[in-house]
Parts: sequence; structure tokens; C-alpha cells
Amino acid sequence: MLDNGEIRNKDTGLCLTTTSSNNRTPIKVAPCTGAKGQHWTLRNTKNDYFGIVTELGNNKCVDHMGHAANKGASTNIWNCGLSDIDNMQYKWI
Repeated sequence: MLDNGEIRNKDTGLCLTTTSSNNRTPIKVAPCTGAKGQHWTLRNTKNDYFGIVTELGNNKCVDHMGHAANKGASTNIWNCGLSDIDNMQYKWI
């Protein structure tokens, strides 16, 4: 996470990106442009985990659809439910 709200891959320099705050909008990595869809806020949840909230508005979070945790799982925007929904909670490793 950078000070300006970007989540940037340290190896590729690409940024976590979304184009809309509508539910099911895909999240991808793309060249960093400073667009609002590349700005995120971390919201603390429980046990040192956090949710990732888009700055596009409407209280929308990064979500793994269907509670999937496997590599390659679809990652989309969805209504934030950070108090008890594990598929919206993350931890830096």
C-alpha cells in the first residue's frame, strides 16, 4: 500500500484496479495511472485482518465471489460486510 492509496505489485509495478463501484465489477491489475479506481482504503476488521474498500464510493469492497480462496479465484467489487464475512478479509504476508 502506498501513501496515495494505491496497492501496487512490488515486482511488476501494476496497481489493483476497478472501473466501477457496481457489484460484480472485476478487479484486475493494470498500469498505475492515478485513476480513482486505483485508490483504496484499508479498514481494520478482526484478528489483525483488514478489508479493502474502493474509493469510488458506495461502501464497496474487494470480494472473492462464492467465498473462493483458491488461486485464480474471481475477485470483484461487492457491498462491504466486513464484520463477519471472511471472503472480504485479508492479511499482509
